[in-house]
Parts: sequence; structure tokens; C-alpha cells
Amino acid sequence: MLTITNVSPYSNLKLLDQLSVFCENHGIPLAVSTSTVAKNTEMHAYKRFTMYLRRLEDRGGVIFLQAPVIGGATADNAGELSELFDNYLLNLAQNQVYPVGISAQGFLESGSSLEK
Repeated sequence: MLTITNVSPYSNLKLLDQLSVFCENHGIPLAVSTSTVAKNTEMHAYKRFTMYLRRLEDRGGVIFLQAPVIGGATADNAGELSELFDNYLLNLAQNQVYPVGISAQGFLESGSSLEK
């Protein structure tokens, strides 16, 4: 599976569209990890962004919604994070884009190693 990360409304969406056509034509599974916006979703740029994501899904690609970064996240931020995700998912669904999961950055504690 080919996975493309850091896709956003500011990415080169025409190139992403061409890549999804290539992957579909060659039987290569494609996944995209994308960030999105919670405001200004009525603007043409957002409609264009979701159109390209829909086209990717129509070609068999899958979309993972990238978790937003909340500095110093604590339990006190749970409501804020939940509200952001609700807005993201609602706005995407209203534009017929349906992420299959959530992607998030992986962080290791200082001094940690994956080899341990």
C-alpha cells in the first residue's frame, strides 16, 4: 500500500489526482493521511479540496484524518479535541468524503528507543 502523508487543502491536489489514477490503473492500493479545516468550509477552495478527496475514494483510495495538534494536550483538552473532530467529520461527510480512520504523529519519550 502506498501511503501519502501531510495532504492538506494547500497540497498539489492535481498531482494527488494524477497519482490516484496511476495507482488505480496499476492496482496499487493508495491511502492518504490528510488534515483539514473546521472553518471556511463553504469556500470554493474547500469544495475543491473535498472534490479531489472524493475522486481518490472513487478510485479505491482510502483517507485517514490526521489528528490535530493541540499543544500540551491534557484531559482538559478532550472537549476541544472532540469538537474539532466532530466539525471535521461533519464537514467532510457533507461533501461526501468519508475517512476510514484517524492518523496521528507518533512520539517517543526522551531517551526512548524502538529497539528496547
